Amino acid sequence: MNFISAFIDGIVGFVRRNPLTCVILLLIAVVAPSLFGFMLYVILGMVLVSIISALIFAWRPVSYTHL
Repeated sequence: MNFISAFIDGIVGFVRRNPLTCVILLLIAVVAPSLFGFMLYVILGMVLVSIISALIFAWRPVSYTHL
């Protein structure tokens, strides 16, 4: 239950710190939902690429020939 309240507090804090950004995102979501959907796909793609690249760099084989 604390997780849900912390999540909601985080969202409320973001809206309080960035009211103009939230209004612009809300207007895009209402006026042009296809553009908003495209933006979400772009953000999702960037997140997936960053996660995959982090995993690739974390699990790359280590060369012990230099020892």
